[in-house]
Amino acid sequence: MYAIYERFVEDLISDWLRLMPDLVPRYSDLGERIQNTYREGIGRLLIDIKKNRFQHLSIEQLVQGLSCGIAGTGNTSYFLMLSYCTSKIYAKKF
Repeated sequence: MYAIYERFVEDLISDWLRLMPDLVPRYSDLGERIQNTYREGIGRLLIDIKKNRFQHLSIEQLVQGLSCGIAGTGNTSYFLMLSYCTSKIYAKKF
């Protein structure tokens, strides 16, 4: 039963994270706690980039997404790394 609930919560959080850039298009409009968590998550991803579950990501994607988000420039909006954020969401609340 717990596994079903856990999966439901992960799906819910994943959907919310996927919608965030549409709901809050500017990174600077995200709350400070979310910005801090996002930056820390990107840093951890850069360390863990060689792990199998992150093989679909590139360093360029991560850096460009964060850079464009912070600067508010470019055609690339910030994006929340779903696979990483959902695995860390329970440990650190926004």
